[in-house]
Amino acid sequence: MPFLTSFYEEQSSAIEPEPNHREETGWTSVLLGATAVNCIVQIAWFWSSHVRNITMDGVNYIGLARHLLDGNFKASVHGYWSPLISWMIAAGGLFSQNFTLVGRMVTIATFLLCLPLLYLLTLRLWHSPSAAALAVFWFSCARGLIATAVGMILADFLLTACVLFYFILLLGAVRQNSARSWAQLGGAHGLAFLAKAISMPWLAISSAIAILAQNWRAPRRMVASLLLVFLCPALIWISWGSALRAKYGTLTSGYQLRANLMINWNRHLAGRRGADSLAFINHPSLYDNYMVYEPWPDVHRFRLNNPAMLSMIVATEARNLPAAVKETVILVTPAGALALLLMLWLLLCDPHRYFAEAVFAGIAVVSSLALIAAYCMLVFDGRYVIPLTPILIAIGCPLLLPARLAPSAPHLKPWLQKLLVGLLAASLVFFAVYWASPFRTANRDFELSCYEAATTLRQSAPSGTLASIGEGPYPEHGVGFEMGAYVSYLAGWRLIAANAGLPPPSGAKMLADAALASHADAVAVWGSPANATYSAIVAQLKIAPGVSLFRSFSDPSKGEVGTIFVFTPKSG
Repeated sequence: MPFLTSFYEEQSSAIEPEPNHREETGWTSVLLGATAVNCIVQIAWFWSSHVRNITMDGVNYIGLARHLLDGNFKASVHGYWSPLISWMIAAGGLFSQNFTLVGRMVTIATFLLCLPLLYLLTLRLWHSPSAAALAVFWFSCARGLIATAVGMILADFLLTACVLFYFILLLGAVRQNSARSWAQLGGAHGLAFLAKAISMPWLAISSAIAILAQNWRAPRRMVASLLLVFLCPALIWISWGSALRAKYGTLTSGYQLRANLMINWNRHLAGRRGADSLAFINHPSLYDNYMVYEPWPDVHRFRLNNPAMLSMIVATEARNLPAAVKETVILVTPAGALALLLMLWLLLCDPHRYFAEAVFAGIAVVSSLALIAAYCMLVFDGRYVIPLTPILIAIGCPLLLPARLAPSAPHLKPWLQKLLVGLLAASLVFFAVYWASPFRTANRDFELSCYEAATTLRQSAPSGTLASIGEGPYPEHGVGFEMGAYVSYLAGWRLIAANAGLPPPSGAKMLADAALASHADAVAVWGSPANATYSAIVAQLKIAPGVSLFRSFSDPSKGEVGTIFVFTPKSG
């Protein structure tokens, strides 16, 4: 650490190098051109095999959008799913009835929107076009981001765009400390809440820290700024809560936290009791006609005042935290993590010169830790740290440039700067080719059997009800317990009963009887003929009364993966 301190003092006393505008323009153009090529190539690469893919998030967002297009506003609001991306899909649905394609285009568009927003944030932070272009190129190369944008329909890139917009305004508010800037920041905060509800408490921390850092010596101004920054979020929170109250009968701004705690608690109890986690669930009202998932009755009955839940939360946090840290380092790369730490140190070494930048970086780090901690106590998915990635990249990226290309930022000695550049290049290449790279793991369509099964259902009837037994062939790619929901969505049917896997062979008859007792119009069984339980259930359903059609489905790599039984409609 003394080395860094002495280095920074040496830099502070030096005259800032004048940028060579021609060189700066050249590097900026090259990096932005490389970003465009990278995006075009990756989007085309993953589009070819994932253009028809659907996800559970996508099924629900599309269903809510369709309710909105039908004019059913009450059905289009939901306590679990935030509304903004559904509104965007509904707007796209005015021009195309291919809602899966519309949802995919919205997701890709929100990813692409992040690029100019990141450029603007980095430019305003360091006043360097080259640093801004490097940040954009860096973010576009982060492992799996473009593959996720193409292969999934989700709100995480929309949230990332809203967070970037928020942090652009946060930087301006820290520098200006004016009533207008704090009010604008509150507007961005409210917009982010509509993208994903976790933004309300998360970004509230950032806003509060920024105001305290700027106004702790002026209590009246601090209170006035706090009122301004939280006015718009409060109005949006109350408005959305009122809309949900009209649907659920109780004032709530959403039940994501409660629902995830309920799911974790039920899993915790099942594991502790040794209960059968493969139980068949017959719940006809769990999905509506557009396959929107609605667990509100169960969530409403769930109580949080259980002291034993605290130990479960702590255990869940400890289990998820290493994975969250690992995923964050992968996305920003080891070079980004090291550059971030070095930049934080350099900013702290000269807080008077870099006061606004130091406050901004500090807020970004604290808010990142808060978001990771919040997600880890519930359930963690790698995409949850996507909104953090561009902010952390923007902070550290100038350290990879020569001082003449980012004269307003702290900079390192040339050999250390080159070391970071080499580490970044090595990281990007490694994450593009190693065993878990999307280029190797997401190189085909894993939902082919879903499309075939959905076609069979559509040909038998334009609508109906489905019971699903077992797990799809690729649970590691999101094609496991989700199979029943995917097939129902793609066929225009409704899932009314399902379980998450096949029990031992002794439970085959009981499970087949439960599926028949659901009185579904069709039953799907997922598994392999090599599985004795699958074969036993299929054999029993073949001789069940009322079967008008049964058909097996295959995957190019795994062979037979499921069979669907369609029953003769009951008269009357």
